[in-house]
Amino acid sequence: STVVLVIHGAGDADNPLMPLIAARLEGAFAGRPGTVVRYLRWDPESDQRLRAAATAQAVGRRVGAALAAPGSVRELHLIAHSVGTFMPDAICRELRASPSPPRVT
Repeated sequence: STVVLVIHGAGDADNPLMPLIAARLEGAFAGRPGTVVRYLRWDPESDQRLRAAATAQAVGRRVGAALAAPGSVRELHLIAHSVGTFMPDAICRELRASPSPPRVT
């Protein structure tokens, strides 16, 4: 399957553009069976701006571990904004440790 994650930045969970981006991506991927688009809300942790980068990495490790199950994801698209961009790095670090990591863009 293909997973598309849209990740917001610090204190940005209620930004109306992020769910809109996810909805538009859902439409763009509608013709691809097995594709899932999700808006990854990580608030209230993201609201503490001084710790948001470290928190994004911790959340990313948990997300990456969940996605690393063999055969669960073949392709992963990560779209992140602001301090949320710390999350894809942590997700990818976890995926690299899996026996058959997905293709990540």
